[in-house]
Amino acid sequence: MHDITIRPATPSDLPFILDIVETTYKEQLIKTYGHFNLEEQTDWWSKNLDPNFHKIIEFQGQPAGLYGVSYTDTTIDLELMFLMPEFQGRSITSYLLTKLIDESEQTGKQLITRCLKCHDSAKSFWLKKGFVIQNIDDKRIYFKYES
Repeated sequence: MHDITIRPATPSDLPFILDIVETTYKEQLIKTYGHFNLEEQTDWWSKNLDPNFHKIIEFQGQPAGLYGVSYTDTTIDLELMFLMPEFQGRSITSYLLTKLIDESEQTGKQLITRCLKCHDSAKSFWLKKGFVIQNIDDKRIYFKYES
């Protein structure tokens, strides 16, 4: 899909990042932690935004999502992938996931991810895409990809 690009997030992306977190994740944060505070989110993102990790997903040149993948010697960890509602249903996340699955198979590294326990649609998505539950703690479900 040549309409999708990934670029480092910069401080100028902070308004978009806060918007996507509030739009796509606020409900799950409230269910999990009991609150959502935009000032706290702004403070956290201002201090922790890392262009080497946090990436902006662009679709046809427009910011569409937030993405973060980390690597170890044995794993590829898809730590976050949020997509604004108006860009959902365009196979963007499936495209990015397919690239990570291919990378996992080529490198022999285990592809892992997670979601909050209360996030039923994310849980369904991961299970439908070939992930299996590896562990569950008090807040999160951890998945690994099974080819």
